[in-house]
Amino acid sequence: MIRFAAKIALFTAPFFVAYTANLLFWKYQAGNLSRMGYFYQNPRPMGEAGREIGEDPFRWTTHFPKKLKGHQIEIMVFGDSFSRIPYSYANNLAKHIQPRILQNKAIPVTNNPLHELESMIESSFFDSVHVETVLLELYELPLVHRTLQERMARKWEDLVIQKPILNDSFIIPRPLFFSEATVLGPLINLTDALGFGRPFTETKKIELTNPHLFHPEREIDHVICHRNNFDRHPRANNPELLGQYHARMEAIGAELEKYGTKFILMIVPGKASLYREVAVHPEEIPMPAVFDFLPTQNPVHYTVVPTLRVLRAQLGNIPELYYYDDTHWAPNGSRVISDYLIDSVLYRSTSHDSLATAH
Repeated sequence: MIRFAAKIALFTAPFFVAYTANLLFWKYQAGNLSRMGYFYQNPRPMGEAGREIGEDPFRWTTHFPKKLKGHQIEIMVFGDSFSRIPYSYANNLAKHIQPRILQNKAIPVTNNPLHELESMIESSFFDSVHVETVLLELYELPLVHRTLQERMARKWEDLVIQKPILNDSFIIPRPLFFSEATVLGPLINLTDALGFGRPFTETKKIELTNPHLFHPEREIDHVICHRNNFDRHPRANNPELLGQYHARMEAIGAELEKYGTKFILMIVPGKASLYREVAVHPEEIPMPAVFDFLPTQNPVHYTVVPTLRVLRAQLGNIPELYYYDDTHWAPNGSRVISDYLIDSVLYRSTSHDSLATAH
């Protein structure tokens, strides 16, 4: 019996050592890229940036559209996680026009804000509720894929709407012992330390020419990105498909104009699309075509927010536009975008403090 217990202990000891290494070095409360990449060394965790700026007072919570009949909404946001994370551009807008801003929550089956907007248009929603402006936020990388997805028909009464209320804390659970993290965490960091890169992970580093893009007093010579930033599908830059996408946006805008609603399209650049400008090897990062293509089509029924151009103008001037270890905009990046929306797109006349101030 003692011999059997000794064998069990000998077999499980490496796993306990590996699990302990994860607990000590893996910041699982950091950004999504740091978590999925099992980075033991993280010079700028996402949570650190949040603590420096203070708690975001808003989060999005469920609100049922049946109660909105006869109401007037100033802005309705259809978007993905870039619109719902803490310190988002939508939360910044809500601080100025709250509570007259709502956001549609994408149905988990599709996770497609474009389809949700089209479902709302085909229903009686815009007959029942007057919306001054619809803002459609879409992430660049799955843009064409989401457009080509088959859409599920839904009644607007079945959809879920979100509204901003005071924030609650968000805690990521501790990794389990019986999980792939116990093996992959130490293995990936060991191969990286030995110079073999980081296999078995969906993350990749971009070496930077400017080491002060994430912290004014801290040199960080690279940024973490998802591998899908580099493995761009040929369809994403296909002129014919981009033309179909433009036609679809025009059709949506024309329908919304019947209700007196303005339509704004905002495409979020992939992280590598922005930092390509300061990458040591920019030739390794594909250039997205959509940001240059849509403006050349001279849209009539919708307005395109030049997100990539706006962010590029502040790259190097305002630190931490994206989180170092996450796919999303950091608070400063969200403020740059919300400031541009308020000043140049929404044409609001109310006074407000500049949101593009670095923190």
